[in-house]
Amino acid sequence: MAGAGLDIRELSQIEMACAPALMMQEEQLLGMMANVRRFSLNEKGDLVLSSSPYSRLRLSAGERR
Repeated sequence: MAGAGLDIRELSQIEMACAPALMMQEEQLLGMMANVRRFSLNEKGDLVLSSSPYSRLRLSAGERR
């Protein structure tokens, strides 16, 4: 399964003060999410978002109960 049907438009965020490293991490995550070009599901069922050949984000449901 690849590429069709995923629509990420406007992302919301809450303004709050935290450590600069965490703010930078959030900024990078939101930037990557805004530029997603492709998505797929891997063999474990994780959602993999790609914004370039070198930039991927793997989202996992974690431990299932």
